[in-house]
Amino acid sequence: MPMIEGAYGMAVFAGAPVNGVDEVQSSVISGGPPTTLTFQLAFQGSTSAAITWSNVNATLLNNINTALNAMPTVGTSGVVASAGAAPALTSGIGQVLYTFSGVNLGKKNQPLMTVVNVVQTGTATTVGAITESTAGVDATLRGHLGPIWDTVGKKMYANHGTGLTPIWVVLGTET
Repeated sequence: MPMIEGAYGMAVFAGAPVNGVDEVQSSVISGGPPTTLTFQLAFQGSTSAAITWSNVNATLLNNINTALNAMPTVGTSGVVASAGAAPALTSGIGQVLYTFSGVNLGKKNQPLMTVVNVVQTGTATTVGAITESTAGVDATLRGHLGPIWDTVGKKMYANHGTGLTPIWVVLGTET
């Protein structure tokens, strides 16, 4: 459910607020190279258009990002695909990282995307199952723009980010 950004007023919270962490998931494309390969990604009940594999990394990543941006459960820049390093993405074979970001998906724990409907010809190529590389951490009071009073640490925090991507900063030096 989308969060309405802009909730003001002081909030009381037991403990220091956390800024949250963007979730990172990954998949490894191995084998091949195929003659042709398409696959789809599914996330929260929505499935992407067919993604065409390319042996040019930039083209492959653009194809993935275009398909993700068009998904109603992702939206523009909600998940950004990039080249991974374990193993390095080389000529369209290797690790692809999926970083959840932005106002709707950033700073939250996310369910795993899944790879579906892989269709290929030529040399056997596997689009591996998606795994969690970095667990997302929900930001404290995501959507809140007002100050937070920490009842445990007895400190006041202000949000220096946005409501949906907060950066909580302690105010003053009181203890």
